Amino acid sequence: MLLHTVSWQYFEFDKVGGAIWGLLGAPTSLDAMVQTLMAQFEVEEDQCKLETKTFLDEMVAQGLVHVGNG
Repeated sequence: MLLHTVSWQYFEFDKVGGAIWGLLGAPTSLDAMVQTLMAQFEVEEDQCKLETKTFLDEMVAQGLVHVGNG
């Protein structure tokens, strides 16, 4: 669960969403995240990449995640 303290929106993550959120504790790439998630969950690479990118895009849109240049 996550509460955005600016908009006061409440987000509830499933197990995979929680795993993605946990990976955001340190700078990482989408590809590195996908590899880590594939090791944790039974999922094909293309599906994992699509769903992870969708999750991250939503977090960026909500102002909860920022994309870096490195």
